[in-house]
Amino acid sequence: MSAEENSYNLINLNNNNKINADNKSSMPYNLEAEQSFLGAILFDNTTIENTMDLIKDYHLYEPLHQEIYQACLILFNNNKLADPTTLKGYLKDKNPNRKIDISDYLNKLKGSVLSISNINSYANEIKNCYLRRCLIRISDDIKENSLNIKIEPSFGVCDGNFIAAETIPVIDTLGPVGTGMHTEKETIYLNSI
Repeated sequence: MSAEENSYNLINLNNNNKINADNKSSMPYNLEAEQSFLGAILFDNTTIENTMDLIKDYHLYEPLHQEIYQACLILFNNNKLADPTTLKGYLKDKNPNRKIDISDYLNKLKGSVLSISNINSYANEIKNCYLRRCLIRISDDIKENSLNIKIEPSFGVCDGNFIAAETIPVIDTLGPVGTGMHTEKETIYLNSI
């Protein structure tokens, strides 16, 4: 669901552009959980204490939500109130070309809160989506690297070299840690033995 289509109708960040550069069809996210999470914090700043160790700003998918959460953390850590009024100036200064009314959006976030008791559930959902995005990126990297594998002989005496010579990838190198394996400059780290 795009930001414009979300059922709370809270976000209208940019009518012409995508929310985030990631491929939205393959990246898991939950804007409603992010909105509810931030709304609970704006409604009652003490709720941030329960989640600040679990949720980091980069866990949030929506860049504006990342900025809002960063600002809330800064204000909270400085014993200052994080509410739509105090955040408005901070967020406008950070991005003066923003195309939405940040004050209106912050007030909608705060006003949409039905209960702050679910903040841990929202935080867990946000973290779950973040971890799933990480797994997708890791699997994409693995796929890319496996399609472009580089086989380099190590000039050693293990059977893995015979297999690698047949252009079959080999997972080897079980044993001590060091550098320059099977070369004239081979070294071993004694603490790895």
